[in-house]
Amino acid sequence: MKRVFFSYQFLATVTSSLAVLSSGIHEAWTSVYIPVLLNGTNTLKITSVEGSWITMSMSFGGLIGCVVSCLLINKIGRKKTILLTFCPNFLSSVVLAFANSVPVFCTARVLSGVAFGIAIGVIPHYIGEIADPEIRGSLGTLVTIFSLSGFLFINIVGSYVTIQTSSWISATIPVLFLLTFIWMPESPYYLVMIGECDQAEQTLAKLKGTRDVFDEFQNLKDVMPVSVITIALTFGLNVWHSFIMSDPTVTIQQGQLRGKISTNIDNKNFYSFQGIPYAKPPTGPLRFKDPQAPEPWTGVKDATTEGSVCYAKHMLFNNIIGSEDCLHLNVYTPELASKNLRPVMVWIHGGAFKSGSSNTDVYGPEYLLTQDVVVVTFNYRLGIFGFLKLDDATLGVPGNAGMKDMVMALKWVRKNISKFGGDPNNVTIFGESAGAASVHYLVLSPLAKGLFHRAIAQSGTALNSFARGRSDMVSHISAELNTKNEREILEKLVQMPAEQLFELYEKLVTVCEGLNNAGGKLPFAPVIEKASQNAFIAEEPLKIIKSGNYNQVPLIFGFTTREGMLIEQMIKPRKPTMPRDFEAAIPYTLEVERGSENSKQIAQKIKDFYYGEPGSEDKLENFYIIHTDNYFLRDIIFAVKHHAATSKFPVYLYQMSVDSSLNVMKRLSNITAPGVAHGDDIGYLFKTKVSPALNPGSLEEVSVRRFVRLWTNFARNGNPDEPQWKPVKTNELNYIDIGEKLSAKVNPEPERMKFWEELYKNKPLYSI
Repeated sequence: MKRVFFSYQFLATVTSSLAVLSSGIHEAWTSVYIPVLLNGTNTLKITSVEGSWITMSMSFGGLIGCVVSCLLINKIGRKKTILLTFCPNFLSSVVLAFANSVPVFCTARVLSGVAFGIAIGVIPHYIGEIADPEIRGSLGTLVTIFSLSGFLFINIVGSYVTIQTSSWISATIPVLFLLTFIWMPESPYYLVMIGECDQAEQTLAKLKGTRDVFDEFQNLKDVMPVSVITIALTFGLNVWHSFIMSDPTVTIQQGQLRGKISTNIDNKNFYSFQGIPYAKPPTGPLRFKDPQAPEPWTGVKDATTEGSVCYAKHMLFNNIIGSEDCLHLNVYTPELASKNLRPVMVWIHGGAFKSGSSNTDVYGPEYLLTQDVVVVTFNYRLGIFGFLKLDDATLGVPGNAGMKDMVMALKWVRKNISKFGGDPNNVTIFGESAGAASVHYLVLSPLAKGLFHRAIAQSGTALNSFARGRSDMVSHISAELNTKNEREILEKLVQMPAEQLFELYEKLVTVCEGLNNAGGKLPFAPVIEKASQNAFIAEEPLKIIKSGNYNQVPLIFGFTTREGMLIEQMIKPRKPTMPRDFEAAIPYTLEVERGSENSKQIAQKIKDFYYGEPGSEDKLENFYIIHTDNYFLRDIIFAVKHHAATSKFPVYLYQMSVDSSLNVMKRLSNITAPGVAHGDDIGYLFKTKVSPALNPGSLEEVSVRRFVRLWTNFARNGNPDEPQWKPVKTNELNYIDIGEKLSAKVNPEPERMKFWEELYKNKPLYSI
């Protein structure tokens, strides 16, 4: 008999919880579709402020729903109050399906909030009053299960369908709720409360599955006063919950933020605040200009979802993504209120200054947050949007706007990070590839003075050829726009829609690639500005290093064993073979004229050194090594040696050789050859969208914890706290090899580096 009444109580619980399933869908709707609306990939494109209003609208509705629940739960009963959720839940989905403006989206969210407020105010009471004590706790957990199922449902469905389609799918759930729950009984507690004792006894018998309910019925009447008090107290808690939505809030200089709770790989909670504006949107007249301080907002800003990425092509899929309103950052912290402030680690993403973002599809903080640090990631302007340079100083476009975005982000950190439990006096900047070059530029820039205290450059420096923009881009733009007047050029570029400007940018890139005369420079990347108070960098990086007049902090530089695998990925589907034009392999820093006798001699030396053996033209290893050295390693070693001569703090060097399933770039590029590719280190510091699960004791798990330990130790103390890892000396480049185990070594690739030193021996700037 128990199985019968348990089943009936279970059925009543499940059907009532369908209302919570709908609420769960609506509550998690913003995490899926706010980024879509911000990116403009739907029929409507919104701003981040409008996105915050859409998100918060559900909270307003939740407060209304709680009030409605309080007023009606004892007036019309539990069952009818629960049934009321059908209307706002169903209407919310229908309104969303037709929504074409921010007010309409807000209206739909308010309706869903009303349903949510009613549901959380009455359904737990209903379940508690119909359920037998033996199973009351178990049935009560179904409310949470259905709510989380709604979260899961919309995140899965929303990844594949439009807002309109998902809305119509979601609208079927309240219909199913209405058709099933309408047949369920009223709470016997409520029936006793209104004097319907006979009906209450019949309902209790139905729920119990037996007519012998006299003792239970008498007990029910005796506990009625306690039940009423419990309802009143729970209502108060529900109102409080609707205000805070169980999410963390932080107040910074611009206003109040609402974040969310996330979980690291050790299943420990941390706080996540995403999509925080650190500068004004660089749109309209602010396009190409230095970033401006962010504006304050009123109310509580939603910071539970990532902001729009910067306008660019996706690094992997090559489709255009993002918007110009992209200067957002994310903060991840183990604890908010604390007397002991934590080290702060600010990540700068790579992408050749033309692509990439701070999003968690590549840079999830779940590994780093196993340690007691605060992690910050941010976007910066890319391509022509971030690195246009005009010669006319009166136009205010001297170049390096993207680099100044980074300075602005660091200023935001200094002003606000203590609110997140971070120490503004212990900030480490770290980055990979173009992000590493950016870290190095910040070390050299007077604008970044005092904004950080340690730096880690992974596979890139300001000396690398890819870290410098061409100086002739204005002439190419002039030819495309048919005017040499820079003021007219700027006016035309500012007035262009982003899509048209990006088409022009891609055309300019194609023109420059065809010229093949830049010595490794990119069309749009950091440049040396004319000296001024606001110049990001106004002198050659190596001159600044040799002078010692830079931001003196402890430094880590590093590289992977086969950085050149990146080039194989870039040229696919072409076969990686010996370069056809070795003059194109001559770095611009050698300052030789292409086509000259000197240029031809240097090109021949490079060819003989890397492809001198017979039959080596098609050897994959030779291809990897020449591009590893020419694009990355040579200039990393130059930077390390010169910093060792002028730095007042320790300079560390590492090589990464560990090769596992976490080597994300090799996996994505389908490269099976031995060696560690450019970008493979990312998979050991950040959880990516393709990261496999870490099995305890596996090479992957051990390596992640090793990387995280070394990096966070350095952030905490200014040294990796590893006895084997000694700082470099001017004439002795100590370094650590991070493989399956740690091993101390000296002078990486000495023969290959000696070859390049010989080529540079006539360049006094490169002598130590």
